[in-house]
Amino acid sequence: EPGQPQRDAESAAERCAQLAAIIDWLAVDKPAHQRYQPTGGGTTFCNVYTHDYCFLANVYLPRVWWTPGAIEQLAKGETVEPLYGKTIDEQRANDLFRWLRDFGPRFGWRQTGTLTKLQEAANLGGIGIIVAQRKIDGKSGHIVAVVPETDDQKAKRDSDGSVTGALQSQAGVTNFRYRATPTQWWKGDQFADSAFWIHA
Repeated sequence: EPGQPQRDAESAAERCAQLAAIIDWLAVDKPAHQRYQPTGGGTTFCNVYTHDYCFLANVYLPRVWWTPGAIEQLAKGETVEPLYGKTIDEQRANDLFRWLRDFGPRFGWRQTGTLTKLQEAANLGGIGIIVAQRKIDGKSGHIVAVVPETDDQKAKRDSDGSVTGALQSQAGVTNFRYRATPTQWWKGDQFADSAFWIHA
């Protein structure tokens, strides 16, 4: 779209400023931005928002991806036409959990084990993600962006300075541009597994 911001600067400070501009431009909490608003039936769009954030930051996170059968054909060198529901599927949060595990490193993603490292990467102008997979695959998982701290928006830290609540931006049941909470939602009983991912 005309005027959409991007992350393409060299310095960490400039990249962080560009990410803040992306968050403000996407305005996930603005009711007029229907793309991200939860439906009355309980459908949420965390995957769409996180994709859009990554896209504007020039980082690849798929909205659709090849089906296992299509990947087998591609591995054999065959040409595969992208057909929705046949050779490609939409990537929801549960799918993105698996995609990051199976394909993420090929696209520049790396996993980290602590919220502190995740927040530090975001504060350097990188992309951070928390993704959780539901125990019941038909139920919605969740994915959020971990975003750079600003003068007004800070992560939660303990007395040693370790991050206990990363600064997050999400679409979901509740949409928000910035929020840090020590509640580690990805450890909820409804989730089978979770992971922290970073892209430079």
